[in-house]
Amino acid sequence: MEATNVSQSKGFHHVFAWSSFGLAKTYRDSGNLDGAELLSSRTVAAMRDLEDRYHLPEHLALFADLLARKGQFERADELCSEAADVIDGLLVNVNQRQLKGSLIATVSEVYLGHFELAATKFSSPARAYQVIEQARGRSLADTLRGESESLAAGNETSLDAQREINRIQLALLHETNREGRQSLLDELFRVEQFLAPGRNIALLNSASGRLKPIPLATLQESIGRNEVLLEYVLGETQSYCVRITRRASSIVVLPRGQEGHRGSGG
Repeated sequence: MEATNVSQSKGFHHVFAWSSFGLAKTYRDSGNLDGAELLSSRTVAAMRDLEDRYHLPEHLALFADLLARKGQFERADELCSEAADVIDGLLVNVNQRQLKGSLIATVSEVYLGHFELAATKFSSPARAYQVIEQARGRSLADTLRGESESLAAGNETSLDAQREINRIQLALLHETNREGRQSLLDELFRVEQFLAPGRNIALLNSASGRLKPIPLATLQESIGRNEVLLEYVLGETQSYCVRITRRASSIVVLPRGQEGHRGSGG
């Protein structure tokens, strides 16, 4: 508490944000959810003001967890979506393996929290499936993009694209509306194409936009009558299996967490 008060009074905004973040976790773990929520909301606001794009998602994830514990599930769901969208925007032009690894660790935590919210609070296989596909789709796209391919070129077009990417990423930090963020991510996708090796400008100008996970109902139409699709998600204390058939979908809770499982599949 003392570190938080001193850092706030002296204008050490990053120190204030991180000391408050740690104190909010302490309050949460001791059962003081109201105090934790107040501190967490302040750290999120501070990170937006500082435009700390690499740490805002972590603060949003904590805030979402606190709201979910207090029963504010829709608001928690919105914050989880915001955290994931910010990370998706950041991974476009991250070129340091260590930094990218740190972001991926953060996004794993964000997506797990979002999935558990959909699975246990909303009891919605459709929402849970959407979270899984967004996470795995982002990971696959990142792998296909390759290591820092977007930073290879230094011509004027690439420099302009980098500046535009930076502008959009900063705008994402302040956009709290889900539809607004999706528009920014679509715009980011179009700009990103100008940095890809072997780009074809004519094709880029006609690109329809980034791909999104297919709806659950559409997936079910492609599943045979005697087939079943299983998607596994590993948590700390328990894991999950999303079971999808042509006519139904459900979530099975597996009582053991990551220590009891060594693989996942779908």
